[in-house]
Amino acid sequence: MADELAELRTRLDVLESKQAIVELLARYCRAVDRGDLELLKSVFHSDAVDDQDRAFSGNAHQFAEFILPLLTRSYPHRHAITNPHIELDGERAFCESQIASAHRVSVDSSTVFDVENHGRYFDVMERRDGVWRIAYRRLLIERTVTRRVSDYDLEGAVLAPPWPVDPVYAGFATPATRPEDHQLPGGIFDRLISTYGSD
Repeated sequence: MADELAELRTRLDVLESKQAIVELLARYCRAVDRGDLELLKSVFHSDAVDDQDRAFSGNAHQFAEFILPLLTRSYPHRHAITNPHIELDGERAFCESQIASAHRVSVDSSTVFDVENHGRYFDVMERRDGVWRIAYRRLLIERTVTRRVSDYDLEGAVLAPPWPVDPVYAGFATPATRPEDHQLPGGIFDRLISTYGSD
């Protein structure tokens, strides 16, 4: 019985650790997309190193202070981390995951580009005082796509507000932030056809 309980505790610890790491990656995306500095710092240990390909290499908390002001120049932007492959070794973990980011960059009032980056993160994570955080991160960019944004794309864009006014910070009070009932006449597809379709 004692051996079975020990095995169950080990298996439970593995499941809880992997779930904590997956949630950690999601918090990173929320932090960079909402411009939430303290949330972004909380993803990393204070002595963590972040190697962001050619853009930055150094202390991860300094990276957070470096990157968020830059991201205001490419708004809106979206980050998504997927397919985490997590290997646990006691109080340490190695995680390979895929990263996709999209950034809207305005050159001037009439020239706007969407820039998409695709690559992988290689994270070494450590559990200290019972909390998993990133101790070392390396980014490898493997694909970049840039395209000019059409007038229709610009018309359809809805800018989500950054920290702290984005609806996500309302949590369970989010229903109180909804707008009045409305409906887009004809739907977005009819508008697209009427704007760009041929006679």
